Amino acid sequence: MGSYIGQNNSTELLILVGLGVCATIMRFANYPMAPLLIGFILGRMLEDNFSRSMQLYDGINFIIERPMTMVLLFLAAFLVVLPFLRLVKFK
Repeated sequence: MGSYIGQNNSTELLILVGLGVCATIMRFANYPMAPLLIGFILGRMLEDNFSRSMQLYDGINFIIERPMTMVLLFLAAFLVVLPFLRLVKFK
């Protein structure tokens, strides 16, 4: 009810249900909730700074031009895929 009362928009109810289902799946998959909460808190700053860098460097070329950025991007992608690799390996 609280998500609907805030904006009187039924789309927010669908987002609420979707996030609830996602959180339940993550709980059953033994994902820790603390990093997820930190991601929600820091996500806004990440979006703002990414938008600022896109405007400053005229697009996404700054990722290709800087090797350290590319390394960090691949590291982040690997850390996202790592739990799935562990699940497959230990089955």
